[in-house]
Amino acid sequence: MTAHRSMRQSNTRRNLLMTLFFGAVTGCGFEFEQKLSFPFSSLYIQTNHQQIKEKLGAYFSKYPSLKVYTHSQDLPLADVVLDVVSLKQSKDITSKSITGRVLEYTLRLKCAFRVVDKNGIEKIPEMELQLEEAFSYDIPLALAKEYEEQKLQDKIFQDLIDKIVLRLLYV
Repeated sequence: MTAHRSMRQSNTRRNLLMTLFFGAVTGCGFEFEQKLSFPFSSLYIQTNHQQIKEKLGAYFSKYPSLKVYTHSQDLPLADVVLDVVSLKQSKDITSKSITGRVLEYTLRLKCAFRVVDKNGIEKIPEMELQLEEAFSYDIPLALAKEYEEQKLQDKIFQDLIDKIVLRLLYV
């Protein structure tokens, strides 16, 4: 009888801990990834910028029901066209020490895009998104800072992709 009671208490304790864990995780704003539902079944990505084309392609590969085209001969097959008009990355010095040594940079990513349907009707007029991140720099930690800079660039790109996708949901 004590073994049965001990097992029941163990299950109750485990269930309580799981409830507290998931309550804490969802309470802090975390959401499990949800599959998005796009109002179109095919998309053509029109851009001269290979990096954003690859990142968008990788993002949309999670949605097998959405056909993504990147070759110009496939343009007539797409319901909508995501036209990335411009993409510009920059790294600007934002602060220096008294001796002139760079202390901080600002990494910027600026992207202009628009969305048209297969009939040429503009669904999203040309708009520009600009994202930026401050980045401190220290010469003795140069290698680590280069890695950190690359990670920040990746984060900015992912934020850009998320913002573009959010707008595509309301085409």
